[in-house]
Amino acid sequence: PLTIDIDLSRPVNFNRAWKRNVKKAIKNELKFSEVTKFSDEIIDEVVEVFCEMADLKKLNYKLESISLKSLLQSEDIRLFVVQDVNGKILSARIIHVSHPFSSDVLAANSINSRSFGAAYFIMQNIFKILHEEGFKHFDFGRIPPSDHATDNVYQFKSFTRGNSIQYNGNWSFYENKWLEFLMFCFKNFKLKLQRY
Repeated sequence: PLTIDIDLSRPVNFNRAWKRNVKKAIKNELKFSEVTKFSDEIIDEVVEVFCEMADLKKLNYKLESISLKSLLQSEDIRLFVVQDVNGKILSARIIHVSHPFSSDVLAANSINSRSFGAAYFIMQNIFKILHEEGFKHFDFGRIPPSDHATDNVYQFKSFTRGNSIQYNGNWSFYENKWLEFLMFCFKNFKLKLQRY
């Protein structure tokens, strides 16, 4: 897996696509806020937005209200949302903080969030808040480039121009070099697994 580390000690160098989407969000009068009081309505709306995104991306897991409520009880977890002019949540982000480090835990974006630039707007505001609070790094999550629906997530994160960091993945050791070569061929050509 891969992560993208954002250096929050200096201004983030967003690309043009990112800036264009933030302008779209501002034009549509989106509202950014941190949620500190977690009502059942807010939790249910975030879960609904996540499920909408999961269906769109054909994810095989869902978020449950009870799990989200439990997660949000932790002191080092923060919830941020972007709402439209009617107060409907378009985008939500859960961040883990451990000063001076912070990391992305969960994202939820509605179908409408794309046309409003909400995902870009929420992250730009989160980066601004974390910078003002003295955080030095933001770990943008563990997602590699791919050739399916999640590749959009990697592209979105790469628009920050952060530092790509490769984690150590699985290791395979074969005493027989021919077996190693055959397994390489099988994994890459038959199963079409990606190497990072």
